Amino acid sequence: MSRPAISNVELDDHLTISECHPDSECRTNNWWLYDDRAGMNIGMREKTRDDAFVHAINYWAKRALKAELAHEQLQSKVDAFVSQFVEAEEDDH
Repeated sequence: MSRPAISNVELDDHLTISECHPDSECRTNNWWLYDDRAGMNIGMREKTRDDAFVHAINYWAKRALKAELAHEQLQSKVDAFVSQFVEAEEDDH
């Protein structure tokens, strides 16, 4: 059973940073950053508070990039679909 955190700080309505006791996997105090929008810890077992924030920023940057790429691919498909009708309509005139 895990021990309670040394400290928990609610940064806003969605983010909590916690300094945790050492455990069998991490022998020094460590930091966890929990994001309730993701429903999970974003930064885990980081050595410093700043490391937890950097890990979280990198996590969300990667997620944003994946979303942008998916949006671009979907937009390309939509544009190709719509262009079929625009070209057909122009040919009819």
